[in-house]
Amino acid sequence: SSAARPPASTFLPFPCPLLVALVGVIMFFVHNVFTLKVAMARKKYGILPPRMIDSETPDEYNRVQRVHLNNTENLPSFFFFLLASGIGFPIPAAVSGLVYVLGRIFGAIGYYKAAKKRSWGSFFHVGEFALVVLTAVFAFFLILDKPAY
Repeated sequence: SSAARPPASTFLPFPCPLLVALVGVIMFFVHNVFTLKVAMARKKYGILPPRMIDSETPDEYNRVQRVHLNNTENLPSFFFFLLASGIGFPIPAAVSGLVYVLGRIFGAIGYYKAAKKRSWGSFFHVGEFALVVLTAVFAFFLILDKPAY
């Protein structure tokens, strides 16, 4: 059935899409804080680019760099799943995305202290898994040509 549906913005309460976008903006700023921490650690320990992590760089620097690199490695999939699930389920996507972001922040704080403390933020996986499931369910609704809400 190809009856035209009105755009989501006509029947979603106003803040719904805004909340998804806001979580994306927050993650952008969190990532930039992680980047700034690397720049500050490079200056503190005299480590010039393109040098990254090796056995001779201080452990404190390595942990700051790993927070940044791990976050960078995961950003593309986070933003994809946040936006894709946010189209179908904006409020659950925004909440799940916020859990992910908070997990990344707590994980970074722990990792900056000691490698073993990076698990402080491991709950980010709950938000990550929820975003993947929401995206899969939304895709299923699209296949069935049914509205998700």
